[in-house]
Amino acid sequence: MDGKRITFDKAVRQVHRRSETGMLQWLFKSRPSTAVVAPFIYGLIVPLLFLDLGLSLYQATCFPAYGINKVRRSDYIVMDRLQHVQPFARTRGSRH
Repeated sequence: MDGKRITFDKAVRQVHRRSETGMLQWLFKSRPSTAVVAPFIYGLIVPLLFLDLGLSLYQATCFPAYGINKVRRSDYIVMDRLQHVQPFARTRGSRH
C-alpha cells in the first residue's frame, strides 16, 4: 500500500496482463445472463454521475447555509479504478 493506493509488484502485474481477456473472448465464454444484464449495469454510470453532481452541489450550497462542515469525499469513498484488470475480466468475478 502506498498511502491509499495499492501498488503491485512487477511479477503480479505481468500475471494480470497474461490473464487479460479480450471482449469477444469474454462474450463467448460468459453466461448469457451476464451479457444480457451488462448494458443495464453500465447504463447506470450516467445517472450515478448526475447523482454525484447533485450531491456535490447540495453540499456546496446547503452545508454553509446551515453551518455544517463540508465533507471530503476521499475520506469516505475510494475510487478503485482497477487499472490492472480489464473491465470485462472484472465482470466474471467469482466464476474462477
